[in-house]
Amino acid sequence: MLREGHVELATASHRGSWDVGVVTLREGINWVDVNCRAEGEPEILTFTMGTVGAFTVDCPSTENRIGVNQLDLAEGREDRFTVEVADTVRWYVSVQVAGPERAPSPTI
Repeated sequence: MLREGHVELATASHRGSWDVGVVTLREGINWVDVNCRAEGEPEILTFTMGTVGAFTVDCPSTENRIGVNQLDLAEGREDRFTVEVADTVRWYVSVQVAGPERAPSPTI
């Protein structure tokens, strides 16, 4: 879901761990949405945002799980985003930043 007043800066869809790339976050409200689902046993996905921090999402095998994180940054910054998870997990991430124009996004 694209939030009002925001643009989607980067998206990625993959299975298992992945280096999403360098993303430029902006001052103000930024959103990171992660959807995931495991095949077989439930797994935990860790989404790391360089110097900003990391969060985890429980990925069940019975349904898609959505993890939503709001980042309120005092200043913009570039950071490398990575996902760490078992190869049995399919996931999708959306990074949204405030602003009317689209900023350069990583090649994913």
